[in-house]
Amino acid sequence: MTEGLGLAGMTENPLVIVEGQRPGPSTGLATRTAQSDLRFLLHASQGEFLRILVAPGDPEECFYETFNAFNLADQFQTPVFVLTDKHLATSFYSADKFYTAGLVIDRGCMLKDDEIPHDFKRYKWTESGVSPRTIPGQAGGIFESNSDEHDETGYVSEQAAVVSMLVDKRCRKYFTAAKVINWIKL
Repeated sequence: MTEGLGLAGMTENPLVIVEGQRPGPSTGLATRTAQSDLRFLLHASQGEFLRILVAPGDPEECFYETFNAFNLADQFQTPVFVLTDKHLATSFYSADKFYTAGLVIDRGCMLKDDEIPHDFKRYKWTESGVSPRTIPGQAGGIFESNSDEHDETGYVSEQAAVVSMLVDKRCRKYFTAAKVINWIKL
């Protein structure tokens, strides 16, 4: 069921998904481990939108990369996958206390109450592809959002110029992410 992933891509909602890979289609070998879902995660859902994959290799990396995944999801308003394998996802480990003093939460282009314009456009076209956003309950931050293509305000549109502009806006996130995440190569 990848429709939810496509919905997050269309509505530009930050989303973190942890995927503990196991072998085979369907339930495959449910008690075994594998690393075979990369292609699925890269192409799951319909249409084009940025998705970021993070692949930690041990419990310590899982902790820090999951923290980074939440920041990336907020910064780019897109789904981020933490790609592990079943072994890493379901094993028990003893670990030293993780260093958290240097971790900084970055919610990206989040508007404060006094920054929300009267004509708030949740999907405003920007050079970076990332639009200013609000959180539920903020005064003046109300907008429409659904799974259909839409204009900058979130209102459904099938006009070619509007659709082209918003598809281009979402695709610009690839280039913005490439500047921020230095290991991405386009």
